[in-house]
Amino acid sequence: MIPAKNIEFEKIFNLYRKKKFSEAKSKCERFIAKNKDNVLANQLLAKIEIAVGNISKAISILNLSLKTSPQNIDLLIDLGNAHKELNNFQESFECYHNVTKIDPLNLIAYHNCANLLFKLGSYNKAIDLYSKAYHIDNNHVKSLIGVARAYEALEDYSMAISIYENIVDKFIDSETALLNLGNLYRKINKHDKALRIAEEAVIKFPNNINCLSLRGVIQKELGMLPAALVDFKKMKEISPDSDLANNNIAMTLLMMGDYQNGWPLFEARWNLEEGRKKKYISSKPVWNGQKTCNLLVWAEQGIGDQVMYSSILSDASASVDNLFVLVDKRLKELFARSFDSKIKFIETREEAEKTGYDFQLPMASLAKFFRNSEKNFHREQSSYLLADPLKVSQLRLMLTKNEDEKKLIGVSWKSVNPKNGLKRGVSLIDFLEKINEPGIQFVNLQYGDITADLIELNKNSQIKLISLEEIDNFHNIDGLAALIMACDEVISIDNSTVHLSGALGKNTKVLLQSSADWRWQQYRADTPWYPSMQLIRDAII
Repeated sequence: MIPAKNIEFEKIFNLYRKKKFSEAKSKCERFIAKNKDNVLANQLLAKIEIAVGNISKAISILNLSLKTSPQNIDLLIDLGNAHKELNNFQESFECYHNVTKIDPLNLIAYHNCANLLFKLGSYNKAIDLYSKAYHIDNNHVKSLIGVARAYEALEDYSMAISIYENIVDKFIDSETALLNLGNLYRKINKHDKALRIAEEAVIKFPNNINCLSLRGVIQKELGMLPAALVDFKKMKEISPDSDLANNNIAMTLLMMGDYQNGWPLFEARWNLEEGRKKKYISSKPVWNGQKTCNLLVWAEQGIGDQVMYSSILSDASASVDNLFVLVDKRLKELFARSFDSKIKFIETREEAEKTGYDFQLPMASLAKFFRNSEKNFHREQSSYLLADPLKVSQLRLMLTKNEDEKKLIGVSWKSVNPKNGLKRGVSLIDFLEKINEPGIQFVNLQYGDITADLIELNKNSQIKLISLEEIDNFHNIDGLAALIMACDEVISIDNSTVHLSGALGKNTKVLLQSSADWRWQQYRADTPWYPSMQLIRDAII
């Protein structure tokens, strides 16, 4: 027979498991009032507070419990988890580290420490602790996967692949290793191998939507759009409410130019982890086409997407009383010059909340109202951004003062996009040698740290690349816009520079890999987003 107080506690714990947090919390607090030193009850109350988002309160409860039970490993691990939720990584690490002092063979503590180090970019240290966890229990596949992920982050792809393959051989049911291996092959542009891994994953786990998603995404990147749609629709059959399936279908339809059906499904992005991190939290309702109102549009992606979707701002402005646009501060000066003064550009959340807006909308979602077919694009308008004409003239003079009528070609060869940058980027020397011809002068439009690229170019090539120290291509976007307009033409891989160049109406050639982004569609040499742009597909550099 279980004592009465244990039966009461079990009932509270069952409420917590059923996610009836409000009822569980009130009953747990009453239970603790009668049993103040009950560690399990206090620990459960902390878990409830975490579940409802009261992380700081949970931390206070756990700290009080640890005063009476300082060696309690479960409390320390829960406290570490709570601190991690608040991004208090140092405090979180100390909690887990203290557990390893109490119990040197505690696998969870070592694994959690390694996860924190990985998150902080200390990949070699993470490998050491993942390895310790794995040696404690060599059936703990998560730790071995952690080692592979850390090697991948260190760009030691051969080691990462080797570890993933060993996991697949040893742990037959490791879907995570198969998925990671397939995605790594995608990342390094080995799509044939990636597809083979995805096929293996689908055979092993036919009803796993993540495996179907991997195969479908790879097929989409290989241009096999109908086959990709089959996999994505199968995902929906298995999981009708799958946001991942809806997002995949949206990307494929948009790539096929089916804007009318693609944009509504594109809203599923907000329910995916990446979208949730970027979402603007507001008490105001989402805009749904209301005419008489003040609308806040907020940027959700990087510079390139903000430039591309800004082409829709004038349409939106014509539909509402006042339009406020929250953008990256680097774009504010350029946008303010380029658009009607009715559109107010702001750069902070504090400014946004002072505008008195009635409705809000992410910038990309404007497309479902104003870009439902290709005829909705303003193809007659060659540009919609305006560089500072004085800056353009000054930069043109600087670039041509020592040159004899040479054609100025602005170039960019890398992307810092964390998901696709590796697939898009190319070697600077290979890039310039491929496009070099008599009578031209290359101008650097690349953003970020390119020191190593320039050293290699000067050491191993006779090709000259002008870099103007006066313009910071990453932080000074208005200056970069003027530099682009000072050139005669732009040639670049797919990155934010091409969006800026296209929006300015500059003749732009974009070198695309076979697995190009959805926005460039399939087979086309042009794009409705930028009339002055030429797409060069399957560019081999």
